[in-house]
Amino acid sequence: MDSLSYQTHRRQMMNSVEGKRKGERTRDRLLWATTKILNEAGYVNMRLTDICEQAEISPAAFYLYFENKTDITRQVLTDFVDKIEGNVFASIDDISAFQSLVQSNLRLIESFSANAGLIRCVVQFRDRVPEFQDPWREAGNAWSRRMADSAKARSDAEDMDDEVVLLACHTVGGMVDELMRDIYIRKNPQVLQLINSVAPSAQALAEFVSVLWFRALFGRNPDADLLTHGEELLNLNLDAY
Repeated sequence: MDSLSYQTHRRQMMNSVEGKRKGERTRDRLLWATTKILNEAGYVNMRLTDICEQAEISPAAFYLYFENKTDITRQVLTDFVDKIEGNVFASIDDISAFQSLVQSNLRLIESFSANAGLIRCVVQFRDRVPEFQDPWREAGNAWSRRMADSAKARSDAEDMDDEVVLLACHTVGGMVDELMRDIYIRKNPQVLQLINSVAPSAQALAEFVSVLWFRALFGRNPDADLLTHGEELLNLNLDAY
C-alpha cells in the first residue's frame, strides 16, 4: 500500500485499469465506493444503494460480485486490517530495539490518523458480525507476537521468558491501541489537550509511547541520544509511599 490512507489505496487500485477485464474494473469500483462510504459515514449508516450510486453501478450488477452489504464490507475491512498490519512493520530494519519500537508506533499513529473512519468501522462491524471476530483477533495476536519476537531478537537477555514477553506486548499494545482510539476516534478533549501539551507531533507521540514500551519490556530507559522529543519522560520515577 503506497499510501497510509486505505481509501487512497483503493482509489489507486480502481484507477489502475491496464490489463484488467471489465469485471475486475467493476469490482474495484465497488470496493472503492464501499471504502469511501465506510470511512465517511460508517458501516451502520451505509446502504447498498449508496454503494451502487457512488460506484455508478446498478444493484443488479452489484450482486454479480458480492452477496450483500455485509459481504463487501467484510472483504474491505479484512484487506484493510492486513494492509495496516503490513504498514506498521514495513520499516522494521536491523536497528536498535528502541528505534524499532518508535518506527512501528509512528506507523501505527499515522495509520490511525489517516484511517480513523475505517478503524471505527472495524469496531462497528466486529460487534455486529460475530464471524469477523476471528480475523480481527488474529491480527491483534499477530501484532503482539511480532512485537515480542522483535524485542527478543534485539535483546541480549537470552533468558527472557517467551510468555512473559508476549503478555507484556499484549498489555502495552492494548493500552496504546486504546490511546489511539481516544485521540483519533473518540477525540477525547482531555486526552487531546494532554497530547497537544506533551507530545504535539506524531514523532513525539511515537517516542513517548515507545519509552513506555521499552520500559515494560526491558526494565530500563532507552538511550537518551535516541530521542528527539520527550526526554523528560526518562526522568519519570514516581516513588510509592
